[in-house]
Amino acid sequence: MLTSTIGSDDMMVFEAGVEVSFNLKSTYETEVVLTDPNGKTTSIAFIDFVERLGKVNPSSYPTSQPWLETMHKIWLLAANLISKGDIVPHIAENKGSYLILWQPAMLHPEVGSIVLSLAGCIPADAYISKKTLPRPGGEWLLWNMLSTMMTSVGTAHYSNDPLYDLFFLGKPQKFDAIGQGGVAGGIRVWTDKFFLLDSRNEFVLTVEEMKAGFSVGLLVAVSDSDNVVKSHIPFAKFVSDSKFRTRKIETITKLSALSDYLPELRGYIMSEGTRPMEFDSKTFVNFLFKTLPLMRLLGVEVALPKALHNVVAPKAAVRIDKKDAGDGKTSGQTHLK
Repeated sequence: MLTSTIGSDDMMVFEAGVEVSFNLKSTYETEVVLTDPNGKTTSIAFIDFVERLGKVNPSSYPTSQPWLETMHKIWLLAANLISKGDIVPHIAENKGSYLILWQPAMLHPEVGSIVLSLAGCIPADAYISKKTLPRPGGEWLLWNMLSTMMTSVGTAHYSNDPLYDLFFLGKPQKFDAIGQGGVAGGIRVWTDKFFLLDSRNEFVLTVEEMKAGFSVGLLVAVSDSDNVVKSHIPFAKFVSDSKFRTRKIETITKLSALSDYLPELRGYIMSEGTRPMEFDSKTFVNFLFKTLPLMRLLGVEVALPKALHNVVAPKAAVRIDKKDAGDGKTSGQTHLK
């Protein structure tokens, strides 16, 4: 039996010898099937399974079924993605109702790399009874855990705000009341922006330090016939070169959508890249700590001067002190600073 923080009502799930599989009852409904050593099966809802995974102590891995360590590590990844805000929503329709599904921000370099590695570690049919999946097994489990865990973000079991219920309580909404006809479409327009770019290398924002502030420009990816990025060129060169004429409208459309989050980009587009986006020391703080993380989430790369690297991602500094107990001796307590 596992030694963990699991209560007695959870023991069947994590009892030695119990195997797990997932039955896709529909596109948006998953059933967890548990089979004990005698072949007896028990079914529980996916949300109950995810909640019980959250109670597992990693120290129990050596004495548990192999699948538990795999599932718990996917749960830990999902929890970390949520805590860091590295997830994006999209709206889906099911039987006349709308629901929000959450997934990793795959265009973020680090997130995309981790998730793709996860997908390669778990075969699509390792735990899943129905082999026809929209994505590899590891990704599918992560996607489902994220959407399930986000339903517990809300502080209330029900509110009078249908958008709050939709996004943070996982409650489907029909949006069929008077005045709600365009709500679902509006949400779709907003969430589609998270999937606007084809790859995370399509655009690069370049930041240069000036005497009185910072100058920001834009590079556009140039790909070969196999759609592999070869290099990046300044936006001004891209719009003026006739060989990119067929890509010009599509590229400007994408940048215009991004300008909702970076208003300075509008003037930059209008000038065809001849007037850089400029920020003084005050406005650059907001750009650095609010706009740039969002740009990365949307798949836009950012090239910063070396002087700013430690500001955005500071290196950990640890100093160990031993406090004096007051009698000339150390108290034995270690403090990290």
